[in-house]
Amino acid sequence: MADIPPSRSPRARTAAPGLGRLGRRLLLRFVAFAALSVLVMTGMGVYDAWRELQDVRLRQQQIAVWARDSLDSWFFTAFQNLRATAAFPGLLDLPPEIQDAILQQTIMRTPGFRYVILADARRGREGREVRRLYQGDKIGSTYDKDHYTAEWYRKALLLDSYFSAVEYQAGVPTIMLSRTIVSGTERIGVIGAELDLTSAHHLLRNFRDEERGSYVYVVNQLGQPVLAEHLPLSTAWEIRQDVEGIRAAVAGSEMPLLYRGLTRPQGDTRVVGAYAQMQALNWVLIAEQPLSWVLGNLLPLLGSAAGFVLASAALAAIVAVLIYRQVARPVVELHEGARRIGAGELGYRIDLPGCFELTNLAEEFNHMASSLQESIARQEAWNRELEQRIAERTRELGEAFERLRSEAEAKEQLLRLVREMSSPVIPVLEGVIVMPIVGTLDSERARRVMDDLLAGIERERARVAILDITGLAVVDTAVANALLQAARAARLLGAEPILVGISPEVAETVVHLGVEMRDLRTAATLEEGLLAGLRLLRRKVVPA
Repeated sequence: MADIPPSRSPRARTAAPGLGRLGRRLLLRFVAFAALSVLVMTGMGVYDAWRELQDVRLRQQQIAVWARDSLDSWFFTAFQNLRATAAFPGLLDLPPEIQDAILQQTIMRTPGFRYVILADARRGREGREVRRLYQGDKIGSTYDKDHYTAEWYRKALLLDSYFSAVEYQAGVPTIMLSRTIVSGTERIGVIGAELDLTSAHHLLRNFRDEERGSYVYVVNQLGQPVLAEHLPLSTAWEIRQDVEGIRAAVAGSEMPLLYRGLTRPQGDTRVVGAYAQMQALNWVLIAEQPLSWVLGNLLPLLGSAAGFVLASAALAAIVAVLIYRQVARPVVELHEGARRIGAGELGYRIDLPGCFELTNLAEEFNHMASSLQESIARQEAWNRELEQRIAERTRELGEAFERLRSEAEAKEQLLRLVREMSSPVIPVLEGVIVMPIVGTLDSERARRVMDDLLAGIERERARVAILDITGLAVVDTAVANALLQAARAARLLGAEPILVGISPEVAETVVHLGVEMRDLRTAATLEEGLLAGLRLLRRKVVPA
């Protein structure tokens, strides 16, 4: 017996086959793809981090603008309130009770005003206090004070309007607003108000995000935080030019991408910030977002993405080997079979030996091709039957249409005959014609009645035309106008129109509608109408 070759030995048949050249190439390519995916993912992570920083910066810019607009609106409202009060005619010379009412209205319009004060600026009374009203009081008072040297008084006379620096009174930040009182072209006084900035703190708190850790604050041109509700009062009025964001905002230069922010507790906390210049006051509003929140959102995302890429690369390598061993050839045959079946060769069948998913898929392709053949055959038979039914239905519709057209022509002729019979012109005596009008009278029939009446007058050379409306169903404004037009047209041809057959209901309707029928002769019955016509012709009835 010949020896069995080593390649066909039982051990050789049970040994696991190697990857082969194509398998090794696929594996190396998938490993390279995995490494490239890691590099790409790292680059994308860096880009995402940079883009996230830009998005956070843009969001902080929007928050700064929104907060700036809110504060500007609040301060502008306070200034406009003082301006409106200062423009009140004769404010300094009004009785105290009227001045108190005006100042009370000023405080009510701006609840942040702690008190409002009036100071005289006329010659001989410069700086003298006229009236003062505190928030919550209804009756003001006059203190014997001279405000001539007060900064808010002198600066208002010099600049028309003025706001002071922020001061803290019992832990409450306040500023002094003032506005000149003008009479003609002369500056005769100053109105001032102490504004409580607690409401401004509330506005800033609305733009603070506890979850993100973002906050906003306001600094003056010296770099001092004048409104910073997230900081203790002990840090207020400290010049913080050491903060790069404050230094850039005061200078009006571009904000650095990252810098140490004005946080609590003070430390090396990097933030992303933006600023907006206030218009009402010479202050700058700054919005800051700690970098820790941004990194907290990015790091888990980047880590999970990198792990997903590595796991996907390893899994892809394993799947590549399996695909190479068990899917490549069957897929090629499936592709060829699908292409031929899709091209119209429905009789083609795919033959894949074995018993696995691709074999089932090939059987499904074969079943689909058979189903398509049967479906096409049924569709063709149905199309033929449908064409036959459509032809029969078209013939039936044509016959029905012919019947309907014949019936319509017959109805039209009948309607024409009814219209002709509904308003005939009847000569009863020489020179006298009668036209009974029966049914309803629309615009088309009214035109036909007039045409028939005029034609009858001309044909019979009638001098009297009697219109009998005993059988007229409805009389309204349109019908009355049509009768009057017919009567006028008959009179133009030399015939005298007489209207007969007016019932009590018709008479009441005509009177109620206000239709004038003075120029139209009327008679109760046809007999009376004939007698009236004979009288017009100067004839009379002679008994036999």
